[in-house]
Amino acid sequence: MPRLTSLSPAPRLVRGLLFGVLCVLLVSAGGGLFSGLERGGFDSLLRARGNRYPSPQIIILMADDVTVTRFRRWPLPRHVYVSVVNRLAAAGVKTIAFDILFRVKSEFRDEDKHNAELARACQKAGGVVQAAVFYGEDSTDIIVSQPAAVLPDRFRVTDRGVVSKGSVWGTSAVPEILKSSAAIGHVNVFPERDGTLRKVPHVIRRGDSIYPSLSLAAAADFLDIPPNQIVAQGQEIRLAGRRIPLDENGEAWINWASGFKLYPTYSFTDLLDGNIPPERLKDRIVIIGTVAAGAYEKIPTPFSPNQPAVELQANALDDILMRRSLHEVPNSVRLAVLFAFPMLIGALGMRRSAATSALWTLGLCATLWGLAVFLIGNYNIYLPVGLPLFAGVLTCALTIGYQQLRDAYELKQAEERYALAVQGANDGLWDWDLQTKEVYFSPRWKSMLGYEESAVGSDSEEWFRRVHTEDIDRVKVEIALHIEGLSEHFENEHRMLHKDGDYRWMLSRGLKVSDIKGKPTRMAGSLTDVTDRKVAEERLLRNAFYDGLTELPNRSLFVDRLGRSLARAKRREDYMFAVLFLDLDRFKNVNDSLGHMMGDELLIAVARRLEGCMRPGDTAARLGGDEFTMLLDDITDVSDATRVAERIQQDLLMPFDLNGHEVFVAASIGIAVSASKGSASAYDLPEDVLRDADTAMYRAKALGKARHEVFDEAMHARALALLRMETDLRRALERENFRVYYQPLVSLETGKIIGFEALVRWEHPERGLVAPGEFIALAEETGLIIAIDRWVLREACQQTKLWQEKFAPLPGQPSPASVRPLEISVNLSSKQFGQPDLVAQIQEIVGESGLQMQHLKLEITESVLMNNAEAAAAMLTQLRELGIRLSIDDFGTGYSSLSYLHSFPLDTLKIDRSFISRLGSAGEDSEIVSTIMTLARNLGMEVIAEGVETAGQLAQLRVLSCDYGQGYYFAKPLTADAAEALLEQSPHW
Repeated sequence: MPRLTSLSPAPRLVRGLLFGVLCVLLVSAGGGLFSGLERGGFDSLLRARGNRYPSPQIIILMADDVTVTRFRRWPLPRHVYVSVVNRLAAAGVKTIAFDILFRVKSEFRDEDKHNAELARACQKAGGVVQAAVFYGEDSTDIIVSQPAAVLPDRFRVTDRGVVSKGSVWGTSAVPEILKSSAAIGHVNVFPERDGTLRKVPHVIRRGDSIYPSLSLAAAADFLDIPPNQIVAQGQEIRLAGRRIPLDENGEAWINWASGFKLYPTYSFTDLLDGNIPPERLKDRIVIIGTVAAGAYEKIPTPFSPNQPAVELQANALDDILMRRSLHEVPNSVRLAVLFAFPMLIGALGMRRSAATSALWTLGLCATLWGLAVFLIGNYNIYLPVGLPLFAGVLTCALTIGYQQLRDAYELKQAEERYALAVQGANDGLWDWDLQTKEVYFSPRWKSMLGYEESAVGSDSEEWFRRVHTEDIDRVKVEIALHIEGLSEHFENEHRMLHKDGDYRWMLSRGLKVSDIKGKPTRMAGSLTDVTDRKVAEERLLRNAFYDGLTELPNRSLFVDRLGRSLARAKRREDYMFAVLFLDLDRFKNVNDSLGHMMGDELLIAVARRLEGCMRPGDTAARLGGDEFTMLLDDITDVSDATRVAERIQQDLLMPFDLNGHEVFVAASIGIAVSASKGSASAYDLPEDVLRDADTAMYRAKALGKARHEVFDEAMHARALALLRMETDLRRALERENFRVYYQPLVSLETGKIIGFEALVRWEHPERGLVAPGEFIALAEETGLIIAIDRWVLREACQQTKLWQEKFAPLPGQPSPASVRPLEISVNLSSKQFGQPDLVAQIQEIVGESGLQMQHLKLEITESVLMNNAEAAAAMLTQLRELGIRLSIDDFGTGYSSLSYLHSFPLDTLKIDRSFISRLGSAGEDSEIVSTIMTLARNLGMEVIAEGVETAGQLAQLRVLSCDYGQGYYFAKPLTADAAEALLEQSPHW
């Protein structure tokens, strides 16, 4: 067939113009479908333009999370706004714009009495612009433009707001507040169809009246223009020499001053606390809005999906004051660009290659985009680029598609002539005559195997006898399949012997040629050396399944082999296997003392010893860190696994020599067995076997380390119970299922209650009341104890304050329950004591409760103090400076150093119950208690005896002059109501 001739320039130009016209028609027909491109283009232009720094006259005053937290309610009380207006007026603010609606029906009963006060404040301040949203029976929002005092005749004020005669329009705003304002502006917004807000309705027309937006009304007030003099002429508003363009709906593009939060912004708390210098507010316009989480209206804009409405009003106001209102180019210019752009692209693209056409498209697109960015950034002119860009890209795509079809047609005509050359032109070439069995090997083919050109003949065996014996059959089969027409082409990777004796990986590809009868006559192809790629693939494969440090199998390979063992166990009832899970004991000490490099050397040495303990067919793997596993294949009894574990532990007893450092290491080993002989496997997944072996390993660690344990169901049950308790504990913290119980502290001198110790209990929904001994250790391990301790401290302080107020002594009379204010003792856990902001937390909690600091006593155990004596002394000193009293709990059971004890600012020693329980009526074993009290007196501390349970113990403590007592003899831990009832009885012991 003849080759297709190239198109001349003239036909190409004509076809390009035709394609341009076709694209214009397609774009015009689908204009409605792609109109969103205009909006998206506008967003991108604003971002590309960069930030526009806002007017210095605009300030945002926000009701933020700090404000809501301070006043503890939302909506905020009206008296807060009264204070805000008064302070702004005192600072000389010229205009105050409320982006907050004051509704008639408040959800708080005490708000109505403050409406008049807010109205008076607004009237006195002057220049206050209120936001209002009016609604109609047809569900169309409408907005008033004048204050209620100068509303048109068709509006009247009622107890449900401002409504029109006939109840066509209405608003829920408070009438008296609207009357006191200088102007009213609407806050209606109408997002685009994609939900993004790009325009603000500056005016809404109803009949002959217009209703301005909040930003327009605020700008008019700031520029000293009465609200009734805002005039819309055609599609623009003129305001003090400013021209604000509008579309047919009275909306204007928002020419955003910034991306987000660029305006000077202050909180209500900043204003009310006097933290804003008055000179920053004088002669400014302040927009008041809400940014508290969950309380503000989230508006999707080109810069943020949840921009606060107050930022929107600030940007709209900034456009007016800074004369930045956007002017759209005329429709005629837009239409010309839409038509001319694709036609030009089509003409240029058809005269050049596909790549050149694409480059021209990109260049013209970039030019149009840059022009649009320049116009919007420097002259406030908006040139839409979405549809022209789409038209250009579509034209370019059709042009390139046409060129590709044309090239494909030309290529098809030349396919027979160039097919063999194209398919075979890769490295070494070969051409095999299937009739004579002779093969032509190119010089490159021979040199790839290390031979000179004359060293290789033309027989096909020159190729086949050099192929690896494991690959030759596969090579011949695939050649035969292609010759017989069962495959489209021949392609095979195989190893070939190089002259230097090594094997190289080669990729052979070829294509047959048939005569007119369809009989294959020749086969030609190429030979490519892919050794480097195959080596890289093998390296990647090894990295994927082997540990890079120890060269043992990694988790993936181990799990794969474990899965095969599980499948084998399901097929054979007499097959058993076991998994050993090893964790090195105190491996962290090696890293901390000798460094991580030495730690890695130790892991490598351990891996070699584990390999020495394996039997043929077993697999040892490193899961990560210092964790190893071993799969024991085809065992007869669990004793086989325990013997291997014992052999590993014996081998690990021998010291390791790490660059001159002699290191000893031990391992805790958990064993999981597939099943007993003759029974089906109990496991379905490899992860379940690893889980049980890991559980057994942790059991071995708990029993003393350097040992092995075989998994049983009891271990799994304990692990599940612990996990369930942790889950229940977290849920209990969220639902506040904890309860504070109070145990009385009794003065042994007066026999009266002087305070309580706060003790936490867990009220489980199923188990009932859970004692601390069952969950405190788990709470400390998981870190939940910090939140529990804070909750107990807050509850105890609040309850004690209530008791102090209830049982406060009358003037000149002692309290029925105590001669001094009650005190409360609260325990601090080691986790909480380690918090760097503990002092600030306690100060905040006690301050919120109103309890005096000297009526709080914190109890700390000896071990907490001695873990870091210097840091503990500094922390206790800060607490003592606040007036908080400090006690050392369970004294005598720890390991306190007397040389350190006197350096802590402690007030009280609490003798552990184990010493008190040995006190008898005859005073036996009282020497230790007497010694502790002598020590306390020498250090200037009081003594509390814990665990007083008998009258004899009480008498003995009084003989020893102990200050206070606590125990079941006086009362068990009580609920708050029971403790209060006990106080009312005013008991005496």
